[in-house]
Amino acid sequence: MATNAQYLDQLMASLNTDTIYLQQAFDYYHQQYLGNEWAQQFVADSALISAELKQHPSAGLCDRTLGLKLPKRKTLEGGAIRGSLQRQGLLLPTGGERFRGCIVFPLTDGQGQIISAIGYRYAQRIRAWQQEIIRWSKPSIDDYFCSGLSLVDELIYGKALH
Repeated sequence: MATNAQYLDQLMASLNTDTIYLQQAFDYYHQQYLGNEWAQQFVADSALISAELKQHPSAGLCDRTLGLKLPKRKTLEGGAIRGSLQRQGLLLPTGGERFRGCIVFPLTDGQGQIISAIGYRYAQRIRAWQQEIIRWSKPSIDDYFCSGLSLVDELIYGKALH
């Protein structure tokens, strides 16, 4: 039986807005996939995608429309959502989507939270600088901690020079 502290930790993890925004983004990708017969046929015919992934229940399609559905970044809500997705690496600093032009397969942990994803480009012509397969992992708390420490080091070093 879980203690109160463990229950509270689980509850707080489920209330994490970053997790909620991430889940909503992948839910949007999944809805786009379900509404696109061409994408479903691509998955069925692709030799790159394993048979296990072809049966994935949450496959998604990143067709560059997520950013159009999100509130503008200058609004409080839009800034929070876009900032969260950017911190997690799903949106690029330019506002573009990491999985642009990909069929996306999210991987979840034991609690059903998305921890990583793999995307396969579906374009007929893939440019030389583009990767055919894109892998993404949700940043851990340690990643945020280390980046925060390196920022503090930069600030201290910068002030010492001035």
